[in-house]
Amino acid sequence: LTLIGFRRYLTAPTRRNLMITGVVAGGAFLSKFSAILLFPVMALIALVSGKLKEIAPSKAAAFFLVCFLTVWAGYFFEVKPLLKNTPHPEKKTAFLQKIGGAPLVRFARETPLPLSTFASAFAGMTLTRAEGTNAFLLGERSRKGWWYYYAVAFAVKNTLPFILLCLLSFVFIGKLGLDRVTRATLCVPVVFFFAATLGDRAQAGIRYFLPIYPFLFVLGAGTLACLWRKNRVWRFLAAGLLLWHAGEALRISPHYLAYFNESVGGPRNGYKVLRDSNIDWGQGLKELGQFIQEQGYGEVVLSFHDAADPSYYGIPARPPRAEEFKTPGNTVYAIGAHFLDAFEWTRTAAPTRVIGYSVFVYDFRKKV
Repeated sequence: LTLIGFRRYLTAPTRRNLMITGVVAGGAFLSKFSAILLFPVMALIALVSGKLKEIAPSKAAAFFLVCFLTVWAGYFFEVKPLLKNTPHPEKKTAFLQKIGGAPLVRFARETPLPLSTFASAFAGMTLTRAEGTNAFLLGERSRKGWWYYYAVAFAVKNTLPFILLCLLSFVFIGKLGLDRVTRATLCVPVVFFFAATLGDRAQAGIRYFLPIYPFLFVLGAGTLACLWRKNRVWRFLAAGLLLWHAGEALRISPHYLAYFNESVGGPRNGYKVLRDSNIDWGQGLKELGQFIQEQGYGEVVLSFHDAADPSYYGIPARPPRAEEFKTPGNTVYAIGAHFLDAFEWTRTAAPTRVIGYSVFVYDFRKKV
């Protein structure tokens, strides 16, 4: 919405359009810290479209002021010290001590500031991303990450026809009848996000790429329309891509989160390529409960996301004991894909059943 508003401002630079863009940008900040990336994206759109010189410094200042006031209003015009009533103050104090010493820590403890909760949370997010996460890719784990992580995630988590359509969109971009501003608005965010993630160490999942999908959808729809206007061969190609994509959606239903395309052997092999929210975010509890009741299992050992109370789904569960991470006991285990590596024996033991491509059930009860 912010970039739609910005495009409107570039094509019709009125005060009203500027104010609307600032308010919507503030709303984006209130919903997601990663909205900070909108600023360089907008600057690049203006540059690529040849409109950058037309934006006066006073206009840019007015935009930032409206954006700031919108975010501040979302926090009810709060004014307080940065470290007052903030979660994990010891971690943030250590970080401030490291970058600015005792004076900066004292300032953060004693000086009231507007938007201090927002600033403190934003700093915490920045620190977390700088430290990295325990990411998984192609059978390996790392806190430093891989520069190609999101490229791999995009290549395996989208349907092949959608990826082909995205590639065709950039081939046919000149034939879509787009003006310079619209073309920049659609293409710059996609290219920028791919480039920005190369150095990102907090690699948690394809969900961080969600902001670029609306632009890809618009480009893809325009490309399909362009192909349809050509000869019969191109029409067959367009229809084939749509039917193939729809077939993939029907085939994976209702386990959409665990989707992986044919390049890695489909969703059955997804856990070997990516983990975390790419495949397992605790969505399989309901189906697991149904399976446990059908099999008549008693208590099961559950290692899973804390998405919900297992008992709500009829799962009599207990957490694993320390020794069970090395050697399984005489019981049934249900382990989310994200937690498989914590159990040494999962590297050699075959699961009894895999629920929704993301929950691995192992039955080690002694058969009489």
